[in-house]
Amino acid sequence: MLLATPENRFIANDQKERLQHLIEVLIGWMNQYEFEPTEVELQFGLDQRDLPARKIDLEGGSTLALRGSIDRVDLYRENGSDEILCVVMDYKSSAKVVDRVLMKHGIQLQLPAYLAALRRMPAAARLLSAEQLRPVGVFFVNLRGEYESAPNRDEVLADSAAAHKQAFQHAGLFDADALDFLDNRDASSGDQFAYTRKADGTLSSQIKTAMPTSEFTELLDETEERIREFGEQIYRGKIAIDPFKKGAVHACGRCYHAAICRIDPWTHPFRNLKKDLSA
Repeated sequence: MLLATPENRFIANDQKERLQHLIEVLIGWMNQYEFEPTEVELQFGLDQRDLPARKIDLEGGSTLALRGSIDRVDLYRENGSDEILCVVMDYKSSAKVVDRVLMKHGIQLQLPAYLAALRRMPAAARLLSAEQLRPVGVFFVNLRGEYESAPNRDEVLADSAAAHKQAFQHAGLFDADALDFLDNRDASSGDQFAYTRKADGTLSSQIKTAMPTSEFTELLDETEERIREFGEQIYRGKIAIDPFKKGAVHACGRCYHAAICRIDPWTHPFRNLKKDLSA
């Protein structure tokens, strides 16, 4: 299909060129990224695969079995320590923004759910040869790249290496205590991961990607609690049609079934998401 027409050949060549840029950038980042890609397509809970499902106990003696496939698991093993730092990567065909409000309300749980599952499964620790697995980061990798526009071609090509790094910067969240292993350059700002340092060397709070260890752990705990709540709602038979809204974004915006749905996005009272779940 990619060779069938001139238009298709152009698209194929563009995608191939973008993939080449991504690989080049990833290899370059390996000089500053202390983690080692250890597992790819790591499946849990799927038939005859790597790991069993993550079992979560529910009310009334019921159990929820969480299963999935993790694109990439990276590990950092510090000499002389039983603790192994763990990062989960997920490849996306377009840009993905990490939204803490969506995470809190259970809309965007994929990556923290994967990392939370790994930390609770003894089989995962054995597979990864980890005495103690410490989760420190979740990231989306945009395979297409997100390039910024410029007034002219000369400006676009002035620093192509920096432009490629910016285009493929990973979107996610991480434990601030692990930053020196995620980026060993002691730089004022990150290129593979978004962060900035103030003049005194501390991390700026304006960029929300870096989190204190306690908050990052709390994020994973909240994720497990959200999944547990969903499981209990399933057993209670909750099937209400209750799409969310956050600002100008609502769940119906990317729905493939709008033509047969009775919800009118102009008049429907959407479930409005806020930072405080009790609000």
